Amino acid sequence: MKTGFFFRQEDGSLSSPSSGLLAIIDSWQSLEQWWLLIRSRLTLPAPTQCPVCGMAQRLGEEEVTLSNGKQEHVFDISFIGHAHEITLPQTGDMLLVHEVTDERSRFKKLSAEVLQYESLCKAIEDVYFRIDLNGLIQFISPSSYKLMRYRPEELRGCSLKDLCATLDNWLELLEIFEKTDIVEDFDVVLKCQKGHQIPVSMNARLVFDARGNRVGIEGILRDITEREQMDTLLAERTRKMQESLVKLENLKRALDQHALVSITDSEGRITYVNEWMVKVSQYSWEELIGQGHRKLNSDYHPKSFFKEMWRIILSGGVWRGEICNRRKDGGEFWVDCTIFPIMTPSGKPFQFIAISTEISNRIQIEQRLQGNRDFLLGVTDAMGEGVYVLDLHGRFCWGGVRMNCWAAIYMN
Repeated sequence: MKTGFFFRQEDGSLSSPSSGLLAIIDSWQSLEQWWLLIRSRLTLPAPTQCPVCGMAQRLGEEEVTLSNGKQEHVFDISFIGHAHEITLPQTGDMLLVHEVTDERSRFKKLSAEVLQYESLCKAIEDVYFRIDLNGLIQFISPSSYKLMRYRPEELRGCSLKDLCATLDNWLELLEIFEKTDIVEDFDVVLKCQKGHQIPVSMNARLVFDARGNRVGIEGILRDITEREQMDTLLAERTRKMQESLVKLENLKRALDQHALVSITDSEGRITYVNEWMVKVSQYSWEELIGQGHRKLNSDYHPKSFFKEMWRIILSGGVWRGEICNRRKDGGEFWVDCTIFPIMTPSGKPFQFIAISTEISNRIQIEQRLQGNRDFLLGVTDAMGEGVYVLDLHGRFCWGGVRMNCWAAIYMN
């Protein structure tokens, strides 16, 4: 299920669409155009007072179907009010958008199958029964064979209590009839031939004689096996959804443990850092918030390096590269960094999110390898001999400067 969010002010203006939302509405030209179509099909929730700031906010959820000209898309729109816990430059309502097209398609298909089954059930006679006050079966319709594999003559004179899978079902039924004359949609499990059991729904009523005395109970039994299976299926889907949510939470925790995450505003001031960023940089959260990334500048890169980076992200592009930063104690640490901008509806970046992985160990190894290689080249060049390396198959892999000269002469 695809998910995204944006903010809506009470004057109707929109802001801060997430990258997930922009991916969802990619078929439409802009957030405004998409929302204009959604709004025409949506009833805004009534405003309520925010318990934090006291201003008006909207809470509610609605499902909207929208076509992009090629296919219909189903969106679940949730108004969750003011998101005060998120550091973003707006105070309007936060709206969560879930595209549930695939889920609704599967549900529609499943619903069609259920309707087909219900139509089939209507063509099959339910089981009519009548028992006396002792629970003995006086009459039962021939459809009992289709339901329980018992013929009517096999069941007449038998106790309905003995057909119940558990005594609790029978006692509960009697308790209900002590309080009312009619029982509707009473679920009970019945015993069938060869030890099988079947869930049924019972609709029954008390039978009275001419004097108003209770003389028995009559009712209808309907097979609800399919309904039980649907309940099981829905329970399984709910369980899997809950497991997915747990996995997402674990992924977030894993990201916080592995990656350095920081958020800056359009001026380059840091507005958020995660715990791993604090640990690696050795600066406290208070020391970083409100500061620019210049605080971490190691002077390793030329100004043109950062100029090009800012050119890319200010134009709405994603920048990727390796940066050498400086810790609070003066030591350096390298990160493999990805920076992507969060755009306003007008197409201007107002926030930048940087996700980095520390690669200091790899850089140190590469630098040592390069140093060893330069040393080896210097030694072989000083020898004045042609030095070369072959692989196990006799293929040329590497040669010193003099060897390369000989090879050039030979090839010419």
